[in-house]
Amino acid sequence: MEKNISDTTSFLVPEPPAIMGMDLAQVRLVHGNNFGTSGYSLMNLMPDVVKSNTLAMLTWQRECENAEIDPSQLLIQGIEFLKLGNQDYNSFRHLFWRYDAEWFIYLGGVLLKLKDLVKKSGLVWGAWAEINLPFIKKRTRERMMNLARRKDCHRYMILGSERLDVLCSATKGLEGDDPIGAFMLNHGIQFDPTQEFDLDEFKTSVDVALNKDRLLKNGIEVDIEKIKALTVTGRSLDQSLIQKMKDIKESGGDLNIYLDKIAMTGGGDSDEVDGKRLQDFNTLSNRLILTIDYLIKDHEDEIDKLDKETFVKLVKQLAKLQKFTSFNEQVTAAA
Repeated sequence: MEKNISDTTSFLVPEPPAIMGMDLAQVRLVHGNNFGTSGYSLMNLMPDVVKSNTLAMLTWQRECENAEIDPSQLLIQGIEFLKLGNQDYNSFRHLFWRYDAEWFIYLGGVLLKLKDLVKKSGLVWGAWAEINLPFIKKRTRERMMNLARRKDCHRYMILGSERLDVLCSATKGLEGDDPIGAFMLNHGIQFDPTQEFDLDEFKTSVDVALNKDRLLKNGIEVDIEKIKALTVTGRSLDQSLIQKMKDIKESGGDLNIYLDKIAMTGGGDSDEVDGKRLQDFNTLSNRLILTIDYLIKDHEDEIDKLDKETFVKLVKQLAKLQKFTSFNEQVTAAA
């Protein structure tokens, strides 16, 4: 039976990042270590940092009901309240993204220490983690550890863990001590945290640069403004969209017109047809078959890296799909 070193090993773990100046150690002292797995209890303990100028806002709202007060003055005051509130909202929104990345990196550091201890104990990390760390999914653990390792991403925590994860993947393998810094420089993205700057514009610039690189890696080159327009719509640059762009390019079509059409529809694709999902299924299935052959024939040592939950879900869904097909005999014979 595998030894559970979490029961026998004692080591110091640094305090996690502070939240709004809250003393988390004091919170644990009062409420115990498990004061809310979901975080709901912690949220109830958070200081009220929003709704500044509450008294002035209430006064303004009451005056809005007074028919004797000039509405033009109330409109001016209301716009000012909204402007200041929106600025505060944006500040806190970006702050929470920073907390997201900061905690991801902190937890990744703890995971790396645990992995080292597991190795020193002569145990296998993957199997040990599955038994002892079921509260964090495998893919999440890997992302946490990756961000903790990538010191070059730490100064960009304002981007949040998800965007940092994509940025680390896009710059993986680049030479030098600061691959992300080189990526920013290559795309002309300025980052100076000592100066006031538009964080939304900065994040958009990073997303545009990531999309541009991905398109170039797929042999697609279009005007940067078209890429920006596509990015702003929030449309994901997934493999399906990239493949369609490849098809348009190879058939002599105008990619700029196609991207303009997507931008005009807010990220939608007016040319999509009902058979797209079927085409995606067939394409992805063939790729999966090749991947399975790759793992079985030449890389058996990588099989234990497969996500268990995803694998089980895939098998179940394929079994469900098989019931609706007309070629069950062929499937049984193949098995």
